[in-house]
Formats: sequence, C-alpha cells, structure tokens
Amino acid sequence: MTDVAVNRLVEIDPATGAIVKQYEPQDGNLGMIDLDGMGGFVYALAPGNSSAGRAASVGVWDVSGGKGMAKQVQNFFPKGVSDMVQGMAVL
Repeated sequence: MTDVAVNRLVEIDPATGAIVKQYEPQDGNLGMIDLDGMGGFVYALAPGNSSAGRAASVGVWDVSGGKGMAKQVQNFFPKGVSDMVQGMAVL
C-alpha cells in the first residue's frame, strides 16, 4: 500500500490485514501513486514535481526475501514521461 503524500511503502499481510512493515526509502521521491508486481519485484510509480525540477520515477522493490524483507534495489527516471504521470503498466 502507498500514500501519494508520503514516500512510504506499507506491507500488509493479506490473510489478516495487519501491517507487516513500513518502508521509507531515501530516494527523494514525494510519494507513490501506483504499484504493480511481477515475479519477485514490486514497481512503484512516483509522480514528479516540475516546480522542484524532479521528473516522475519508478522505484523497484525486491520482495523475493519473503514477509518483512522488501528492499528497494533501484529508482529510475523513464525518459519521455511527464511529471504529471498517474499510472503505469508492467509488461
């Protein structure tokens, strides 16, 4: 789960709904607005901030370690993507 106003990824136990762990990356993103998972990774879209000269980015989280062990392994800025982006698809 994410919050667009806070740069935080919250891991929830799907069986109980309890919070497993909160992750607060130090990547400078403002918050995350869209998530998609594939394999052992979660991709989190962060909108940019044109007034601060910051482009939209995608944080990549390795979740293959199991419950409570997620770690951000990459944060990249896709070329040609507006800072006003609102969604993504992982193919």
